[in-house]
Amino acid sequence: MAIRPVSFLPRFHPRIDVGDEMAEPEEQSRDVIDVNAAPKAAVVRLASPAQPMAPQEPLPPEPAYWPAPEERASPSAVYALPPALLRLPPALGFLAVTFGIVALIKLPILFGPLALSFAIAAAFKRQFWYATVGAATGAAGLVSSTTFWLLLGSGWLLNYLL
Repeated sequence: MAIRPVSFLPRFHPRIDVGDEMAEPEEQSRDVIDVNAAPKAAVVRLASPAQPMAPQEPLPPEPAYWPAPEERASPSAVYALPPALLRLPPALGFLAVTFGIVALIKLPILFGPLALSFAIAAAFKRQFWYATVGAATGAAGLVSSTTFWLLLGSGWLLNYLL
């Protein structure tokens, strides 16, 4: 008795006509639907036959010329606010945070001081949260930099010796 290999793929049945899947649309086989065997649609009456429908008045004739719609300036949310409530985006704060994050990742000796300077400028523009995050990330980037400590230590050494 021979052992047959087990396959989990469906077996090809020779009676199933798969057809040419890449054939042109005119050459593809189409299913034939027998319309006479399909159930017929029933006609549904909305009013009972005992109640005659009330006559409706005819619609007015359509005018030959429709007037153009009036163009009015739509109210805008920008102009609806008083100038004191119209806030500008915190560009200095965004720059402080961006430079601070970049100082943590790459070249802290360049981007750390930039983050600190933009954080100070953002604090003067009353963008305190952005200034705090920018200053903290810029300072953390500088503290973690070996180049910063080398420059700071060499400056202290030169000042001590001279």
